[in-house]
Amino acid sequence: MSRIVAAVRASWATIWLFVIPKELWGLLCVWPTISLAVASHVWLPSGPGKRLIVLAGLWDLVMGFWLMVSAMKVQRDALAAILVNLRDCTYTPIGWDRILREGDAARIDERSLMSFMNRLGLPYEHKKGVRFFRVGIGRSGGMPGGLGVFNIPFVGAVVLVRDDPKEAGVEDRFCLYHELGHTLGDQFAVQSGLRKGVKLPFVTLVLAAAAVHPTPASLLVLGLCFVALLLVRGVLARRRRTLRAVYEMRADRFAIEFLDQAENQYLRENAESVLPRDEDLSPLEHLARVGAARAYIETGVPLPETDQVRSQLAFFLETQLPALNLGAWMILLAGFIGAPGAGLVRGFQWLIGITVVLAVLRFAIHYWKGILIEMILIQRVTWQDGRFRLRRGASRSPAPLT
Repeated sequence: MSRIVAAVRASWATIWLFVIPKELWGLLCVWPTISLAVASHVWLPSGPGKRLIVLAGLWDLVMGFWLMVSAMKVQRDALAAILVNLRDCTYTPIGWDRILREGDAARIDERSLMSFMNRLGLPYEHKKGVRFFRVGIGRSGGMPGGLGVFNIPFVGAVVLVRDDPKEAGVEDRFCLYHELGHTLGDQFAVQSGLRKGVKLPFVTLVLAAAAVHPTPASLLVLGLCFVALLLVRGVLARRRRTLRAVYEMRADRFAIEFLDQAENQYLRENAESVLPRDEDLSPLEHLARVGAARAYIETGVPLPETDQVRSQLAFFLETQLPALNLGAWMILLAGFIGAPGAGLVRGFQWLIGITVVLAVLRFAIHYWKGILIEMILIQRVTWQDGRFRLRRGASRSPAPLT
């Protein structure tokens, strides 16, 4: 009975978080095609129009699934690439007790979005979702920078380190805790949402361009829809750039809390070289990070990033106003589509069918790549005689460091 309740609770949490829009931009971001189809049916009701609404809802679900796989695929592909590049290395699991001091686990849970989602009913736990491996370098060479962190949205994170955290120097330990900080909070969810951006509404407008009756008025309205969409895209891109520096500073503060007094003193004196560089940050932003880290070490009080209430309100207004504009133009555009013909509905059915097949194939490749990664990490698949081969018999995976 408890499993049934847990499954129902998880299903509702998933629907609430990812399916039900909370504001206008959320509606146009999650359900743009069905919104356009409903508006078209309101302008000119018809039997095919009702079928088009159902097909539009199915299309939005398929495209949402496609974009979700895309968000996960980027980091999983990067992890697979580095494992293939390292080839003949060993991967020793590292227990959390070698990374955290006694009592630190509670702070991890307090800040973990995974734990927050677990409380909502989704089966995520931070200690299960973030795994550490010490890489024993073979003939393929060393790890770039000695550290690799791969945050896979809604799956977890894999952290590859070159040295045992208990034996590593200050710089390596700071980098480890810094990257661990990136796995907390809402960063992976927000960044995935911002990366998704306007892709689904853009595809919807492309479909609308193929369905609309071409007249000077309809083409003008279609063009204005794209202009409004570009305005939203600009807001999201600016938000993504702003959050990049904010998240780096938050990860720095998180790492500082896990270092002892002597290590923090070393960090304060050498912050400019110790803090890991982010290629997406400008030199001025990096210096701001250095100043913020030094100030936090000296005072224990973080520098104010922004007025959070004002920042969130400004972002809400910046997205909702262009979304209101976009929604109005899409309603007008729906009037130019008119009652869909049988050919339009049939063509849309074929398009959805082909997209479903491609989406399933894409997910299957992504899924099997995940299995390959796991096989390499437990050393069931190893580099032998110039290629990866399946190792038979008992597993020779190194015992975990605890």
